[in-house]
Amino acid sequence: MTDETSKTATSTSVDKEFIQKVDDLVKKTLRKAKVPGASLALVRGDEVIYHTYGYEDREMQEQIGEDTLFELGSMSKAFTGLGILLLEQEGKLSIDDPVKEYIPWLSFSYDGDTNLDNDMTIANLLYHTSGIPFQTIGYIPEGTAEDSLEKTVKMVNGVKLDFYPGEKYQYATVNYDILAYIIQSVTGELYETFMEQEILDKLGLSDTHMYRYDEEVEDRIAQGYKFQFLREVASNPPAYRGNTAAGYIVSSIQDMARWMQIQMGIVEIPEELTQLIMKSHQGNTKVVAEGDKFYGSGWLIDMNGDIIKHGGSNPTFSSMLEMQGKDQFGVCILTNIDSNAAEYIADSIIKIYNGESVAKYKADFYKSSDMFFSIIIIVSIVVILLYAVVLLKALIDIFKKKRIHVKAKDMKLASIFFVIPLLIFTGLCTYNLPKILFERLPWSAVGVWASKTVIWGCILVYIAIVVFMLYISLTFNFTKDGEKNYMALIPISVVNGVASALIIFTINETFNRNLQYSKELLLYFIFSIVVFVYSIKLLQGKMIYITNELIYNKRIQMIEKILQAPYQKIESLGQERIYSGLNNDTSAVSEMPNVVVNLVSNMLTIVFCLLYLTVKSTYAFLASTAIVLLNGLISIITNRIATKYWEKNRDIQETFFGQMRDLVYGFKELCFNCFRKKDFKQEMEQYTRKSADFSKAASLKLLNFNMYNVLMYNLVFGVVVFIFPLLIKGISVNTLRENLFIVFYLIGPFEALATAISKYAQIGVNMKRINKLLEELEQSSVESQEVMERPVIEPDKKLTIQLKDVIYHYIIKDEVKDDRKFMLGPINAEFQTGQITFIIGGNGSGKSTLGKLVSGLYCKEDGEILVNGKSVEQLTLLGCFTAVYSDFHLFQKLYGIPYQERKEEVASYLELLKIEDKVHIKDNGAFESLSLSTGQKKRLAFVISCLDDKPMMIFDEWAAEQDPVFRDYFYMQLLPMLKKKGKGVIVITHDDNYFNTADQIIKLDCGKIVES
Repeated sequence: MTDETSKTATSTSVDKEFIQKVDDLVKKTLRKAKVPGASLALVRGDEVIYHTYGYEDREMQEQIGEDTLFELGSMSKAFTGLGILLLEQEGKLSIDDPVKEYIPWLSFSYDGDTNLDNDMTIANLLYHTSGIPFQTIGYIPEGTAEDSLEKTVKMVNGVKLDFYPGEKYQYATVNYDILAYIIQSVTGELYETFMEQEILDKLGLSDTHMYRYDEEVEDRIAQGYKFQFLREVASNPPAYRGNTAAGYIVSSIQDMARWMQIQMGIVEIPEELTQLIMKSHQGNTKVVAEGDKFYGSGWLIDMNGDIIKHGGSNPTFSSMLEMQGKDQFGVCILTNIDSNAAEYIADSIIKIYNGESVAKYKADFYKSSDMFFSIIIIVSIVVILLYAVVLLKALIDIFKKKRIHVKAKDMKLASIFFVIPLLIFTGLCTYNLPKILFERLPWSAVGVWASKTVIWGCILVYIAIVVFMLYISLTFNFTKDGEKNYMALIPISVVNGVASALIIFTINETFNRNLQYSKELLLYFIFSIVVFVYSIKLLQGKMIYITNELIYNKRIQMIEKILQAPYQKIESLGQERIYSGLNNDTSAVSEMPNVVVNLVSNMLTIVFCLLYLTVKSTYAFLASTAIVLLNGLISIITNRIATKYWEKNRDIQETFFGQMRDLVYGFKELCFNCFRKKDFKQEMEQYTRKSADFSKAASLKLLNFNMYNVLMYNLVFGVVVFIFPLLIKGISVNTLRENLFIVFYLIGPFEALATAISKYAQIGVNMKRINKLLEELEQSSVESQEVMERPVIEPDKKLTIQLKDVIYHYIIKDEVKDDRKFMLGPINAEFQTGQITFIIGGNGSGKSTLGKLVSGLYCKEDGEILVNGKSVEQLTLLGCFTAVYSDFHLFQKLYGIPYQERKEEVASYLELLKIEDKVHIKDNGAFESLSLSTGQKKRLAFVISCLDDKPMMIFDEWAAEQDPVFRDYFYMQLLPMLKKKGKGVIVITHDDNYFNTADQIIKLDCGKIVES
């Protein structure tokens, strides 16, 4: 509405303040509703006030005038009803007569009964109690020929009634077309001719016309408009002459003002017509009222008979007439667009007149549907183009073999055998959409009444769904290394949330429509359940796959970084942190699929339910019990299956935890032997992969149970809504229960959302810890894959290792006193192959620290270390040494040692250390058991150290746990044997009884070398 003109009759009874309020209300509403033009008439007694707004033809800039003609829509019915009453007054018919008496060939059926000849009366048509379905309006034939009315009536011949005639009220516009045909049959005249001569002319309605396609009418009638892609556009819908009696009489606001005065007895008309007017205001009280209104002869009458009203709605026009008889006050508004604005304005003016508050205007359904489907069109086009591009790219990747076909169980739902039935089901629901949105109208009628965006929106959204599902099927079955596929996962999450909300929407909408659309909504309820289960299974299945791959990659990444880190870094990080990172933190990430899906799904469910709210017994016990029992049975079966996988995974986990212990406690040994390190790494990768696979399988089984769980509980709602009405006749609901039902439904999503957010935060902490550990390991990394492959120093090479002014600091932790800094050095010492060196001193003097410095486990802070006169770094020293420290670790397998090739050598060493009957080794180099005493474990460590065959060897307090005999054997037999083989042996010891066996003794006190 862009312009306004007005004409006001002289008035003393209607004050200016009221007129101004009305004018402000109309302008504001027309602007919000985007109505191109309107005519308004206010009647108070014999006084009339006219207001006209906007344009009758916006493109031609022709303004609405008081003589501008409009289609009246269903306000036409009052004229037809008056015609029927006139014929009854003349004795030509009775409204209690069977319709069959006047239209012998017209028949109906109800519940299989076609013998309704005497049961369908004229009164049933007049009061809309015939049972003829509302949606018959969508099948009215187009045309302007004289036989159009007969064709319209023949259209309903044989139609199946919604209920037995006279049982209840149900509005159906075709009722009045049949009445018009009865008028035509009784009078022998065209309906239009009879109405003009007997009704319009006698009432003085000279500007009311029965046929809009006369040349005079065409020149004066306003151009009609429809909402089309977010704007109002001129529209010329088909002609429906056969529906004139019910909706296509044409009039001006001036004649409508007189029509109101006639209804309220203000102007004089023939006496016989005055009586008929009063009779037409009598509502049919034989059936339950529609709200607080009864239906009369083309009028809605409130229960006390004071308010009389009727609206009208055609594809491009809408109107409303409302009268308050006690004050002889009436309002009529005519508009040239189909909108609820006319009804809102008329109702609001009556409220203003009565001093009542006015409700806020709510957007018209057709306008809202145009906006909604316009957005759908835009989004669908974007989706089609976007996913067509990524689909093409995926096809190219398949052709280039960048994508590989997988046959994983968790991808079965993405196969074409599941996708095609789902697309067919989606197409069926899309095709049946008018049955829900447009009260069962056919698509042909939707194209006439609603915006074209509805049709195009449905077509394009279906195409978008097809393209998207093809992308899902292709990318889920042909995967790409490292692909997260958020292009699929994010939309699936949105779809899951929409489906979850749609479940409750369909149930609540069934209540809203008084169970009249249960069959249609049942289809969408089932569809919602199917889509919800399918999407969450697809989503979580993919998320489980991605997450377990993420865990595997994170663990392998951490293992590699740990193996590449210096010993002192691992020592500073501590065992607990490494265990936590490798096990607890990475395991926590595996809960991410449920957390993410629940978070997104419940959040979207809450959003959609809130938006929905903004816009708008014994049987139960038995049904719920049956569902719970069935759910319990499925739970038992599913958990039994899943338990098998968890048990297998538990076995793998025990092996893996043992390997993790080996990794931490045996890290020194790994540092000394790069072959052991490589072999150990390969086996850890193998068991990590098995653990991920079993975890994946078990999680998928439990996922199936969760889906069944959700399915069963939602079926409870389905049983209540769809099955109970079949079992319990007359069941009803109310608006309060509907709203409470939505609120009740929101309790679950709110709780789940709160839990998911909390869990998501916890997982975020785990991820931060993992990433922080990786960053610290990355910063201190000293090795690469090439370093791990590098050969060690030749075992028979003669070495001289010199330490010149070497210094090293570390912090001594003390829970009682303050932490203090300990310094080792400056150290000046020399170690050679073929030499036995004892490092002695009190506890805490720095003996083990010196051993770790000279062997390369610790990195010097100052000074210089030379091997054969050349300055070397930490890695070279590690290649020279093997060691058995006091905190030594035994691996479960001889990593890095080809056992089959050196089997005899291993046996000889075991015999030499007198443990050949205690230690048994499998063919793959694994120990059958490490259940040995501490002393025996040290002997086995000695064997492994000898098998490493390094030029230099370190033994830290090795003899401490040995019995006196074997301690003597160690010093007197084993050490000389090693010296004879050319090994450089460094022994950290307190055994002063054997100091005489050393070639060199280095004594430490408070970190410095002192005279021994």
